This record gives sequence, C-alpha cells and structure tokens, in this order.
Amino acid sequence: MKQKAIQFEVDCNTPGICKCHVTIPQSFIQDFFKHAAQVKQLDSDSQGFKKGSVPLDYIQIHYKKNILNHMQEIFLKHFVIDALLEHIQKNKILIVGQLSLTNITMDTDQDAVFTFEGILPKEVYIQRWKNLPFKATVRKKYRDIDNQDRKSTRLNSSHQIISYAVF
Repeated sequence: MKQKAIQFEVDCNTPGICKCHVTIPQSFIQDFFKHAAQVKQLDSDSQGFKKGSVPLDYIQIHYKKNILNHMQEIFLKHFVIDALLEHIQKNKILIVGQLSLTNITMDTDQDAVFTFEGILPKEVYIQRWKNLPFKATVRKKYRDIDNQDRKSTRLNSSHQIISYAVF
C-alpha cells in the first residue's frame, strides 16, 4: 500500500493575504506516535511500575499530549517548513516577508494540518514602459572613463586592421 505524501493547499483568494495549509497524512502521524511512545516506554519511570516496564497503552494515554507537542515541534522544524518553502519556490508564489504560523491541528486519529499566512505584494499596473518614473543618472565626473573607452575602441579597431594586413 502506497502512503500518501505531504499535501499542500494554497489559498490566495483574500486580497493581500495568502494562506498555506500543509497536511501530513494520518498514517505517518500514527507511526511516528507509536515510535515515540515506545522510546518513552523505555525511559519512563512511572509510579507503580519498574523502569522500562510501563505498559505501552499507559504511555499512549497519559503522555499523549506531551508526545504530540514534541511531534509538532519536530514536524515543523524538520519537515513542514522546508517542504513548504520548496513548494512555494516550485510554484513561483510571490510572498512579501516571512510566513507566520497561525494554527496547528494534530491528533493521532486525523491528518495533521499546519496553517501559515503570508502577505501578497500589491499588483502594479503599468500601461507603457515609457511612463515609468525612472530616469538615467547624470554622469558628470565620468569624462575620463568615457575617453578611455573611446581610446580602447580606436586601438582595437586599428589593431584589427594591422592584423588583417599581415595575413
């Protein structure tokens, strides 16, 4: 059975705001949670149990909130941000500034959803390029550079003439 991959949904319908939703499949969340619970079971020193002999069901129930909080941090730092930035770059989505994390929804019985919000740039409408407000800078103190450029082009052209005459 093929596992689902991380999914992206970009919603840029609101003017000036872009919401990005990153969805991690439930199967991946469950596998990671089971592994984290097993690691916690080996390290757990709960009252009434020997160290390392705490039942896995007990760990999954009593430490669920802590494990899920750590999983949110790990997924955010190591999977979600990199994958989201790569998706934005591939699809050439233009966002001004940095994305801000607005919501995280994660539980073992559903897909995890990370929601980000970014600001879109305002569109600039230009009718003709001649109407742009940019002007060339005034070149007052560059006369000697211009003269050097003219001399070098004269030398190159005369050198080419001599080289043709030799051959």
